[in-house]
Amino acid sequence: MSNVITNDRFATRLRRERERLGLTQQEFAAKVGVSRMSQVNYESGKRYPGEEYFTNLKKIKGLDRFYLAIGQHEHDTSDATIGALHLFHATAEALDLDNDAFSVAWEEMTQCAAINVPQDTPESWRQIEETACRYAKDVLSHSPVILNEDAFLEVLQRIEEVLTVAESPTVLSPQKKARLVLMLYRQYRSAGKLDWNVIYDAILLAG
Repeated sequence: MSNVITNDRFATRLRRERERLGLTQQEFAAKVGVSRMSQVNYESGKRYPGEEYFTNLKKIKGLDRFYLAIGQHEHDTSDATIGALHLFHATAEALDLDNDAFSVAWEEMTQCAAINVPQDTPESWRQIEETACRYAKDVLSHSPVILNEDAFLEVLQRIEEVLTVAESPTVLSPQKKARLVLMLYRQYRSAGKLDWNVIYDAILLAG
């Protein structure tokens, strides 16, 4: 699913939820710590909020976070589903998972279940299981706290390269080097890249 489609879905839900709460864009923006123009861009789908925005949404009294995430209002959702959502969201936060990927996975699983559960055949249940496994792997692949061996080795290699070519090589203790690797690894998994200057500055700070 493209980011454009996902952004449009979230943008529409964000606007509707703000209007339901009776807040102007300026008032809503002030509560989550962004400018009115940023809020306008989020509601139009031109931009997608960062992690800090989603964290600050918790401060808005009466906000239906379930509706923002999956398009279902909490009062229209069964107790079991609400419990599952709380568990999934807590797990997502613990693993530092991408909100966008989680939202897409939930929407796709909801649609898959709506189509296949009524059929109640071995094939339909296999389809649900395969879809769940596929999206679980996709969502977890974006977590910076779950080790990806190839990414981890690439970060190690990049750090060694910078240490080797730096004009004044910094000698790090094993403990400091371990913390440096973990910090840069998380950053690499989140951003998808690591600039030479970022690594060099991090080495200087670690030293």
